[in-house]
Amino acid sequence: MKLLLLIIVLPAVLLMGCSKHDELHESMESMGESFKVMRKSDDIAAVKAEWVNFKQAQLVAQKQKVPAEDQSEFDNGMNEVSPLIDKIDAALNADDLAAAKGLFKQLGEVRKEYHDKLNVDK
Repeated sequence: MKLLLLIIVLPAVLLMGCSKHDELHESMESMGESFKVMRKSDDIAAVKAEWVNFKQAQLVAQKQKVPAEDQSEFDNGMNEVSPLIDKIDAALNADDLAAAKGLFKQLGEVRKEYHDKLNVDK
């Protein structure tokens, strides 16, 4: 009976140990999901709602630490994103969806550039 219990419990304990909470990964996933919705949507209200989610996730991501050898590059990428966020805020506040979409394209290019530099797997 003890052996059966060990066989059942041990894999569960090991899986819990392997499923470490990773705020950076979760925030990047959230940003990616919001980004896809915003790029596809033609509804300014929907884009604005996703933009709030995107910015919240970006703030979490920006505070995270990565391996020391990558931290400088990670920070550079986040610093490139910040002015784009301000410009997108202004475009959405002005209800200028076309301008926001153009800025989303620039944001996507920065994302790709730094994901490549940091060897981020999708």
